Amino acid sequence: MLTHADKHLIRSLKKKSERDALNLFPAEGPKVVADLLPAFRCRLIIGDESSLKVLERTESTPERIVTMPNSYDYKSLSNLITARPPIAIFEKPETDPENPAPPSSLSLLLDSIQDPGNMGTIIRTAHWFGIRHIYTSAGTADAYQPKVVQSTMGSLAQVRLHPLNEKGLKVLLENMHKENAPVYGALLQGYPLFETALTPIEKPGLLIMGNEGRGISNSITPYINRAVTIIPAGDNHPDSLNVAIATAIFLAEFSRQSKH
Repeated sequence: MLTHADKHLIRSLKKKSERDALNLFPAEGPKVVADLLPAFRCRLIIGDESSLKVLERTESTPERIVTMPNSYDYKSLSNLITARPPIAIFEKPETDPENPAPPSSLSLLLDSIQDPGNMGTIIRTAHWFGIRHIYTSAGTADAYQPKVVQSTMGSLAQVRLHPLNEKGLKVLLENMHKENAPVYGALLQGYPLFETALTPIEKPGLLIMGNEGRGISNSITPYINRAVTIIPAGDNHPDSLNVAIATAIFLAEFSRQSKH
């Protein structure tokens, strides 16, 4: 039975403050929920008999399973324009915002990426190119907000997110510096991407992508030891590329060079 407390919990997770306080996040739709079930502990899943068949695809067992009638209206609980059961509540993974483990392969550092659409696209793109870890600075869009979770189409299960506070960000960058590891920064004044010999994806390294408006923060740029840029074609071009598109271009080139 779906209780009033269950409904209140699901609705409350639309707010970041509640997601952070409870360490939970919602997801919905058969594709997304099925992909997340093996990767995250599921506290609650609700749906009709048909939508709950996603449970047959995984050995993961939710703490609670609530079967609803086919006629149930999920609109008041859904974060989508058109509600699509099942709706599930997952636990966020434990992370240490102050003492991040250094990357063992090429990873992303997102510096204050604010648009949820960009965030979701970057996570999905990272999954496509085999990037397993993404570090995020303070001010970056919450990866566990509904819009991001849904737009990743399940890739959130394959890419580990490491939200960092100011101290953790400095620890990460200082460790990269001590190891003399490659730290790439997407900068307009950088060396042309397609003329740069890049680190193989399976080797330790960091690619930093900056904020949509101001780029990479001044406090981070001193740690960049390999500034790279995407050279536009001709003179009649926009001032900049969308950060999600730019990330895809960078990762595609890393991938291409890793295979040769």
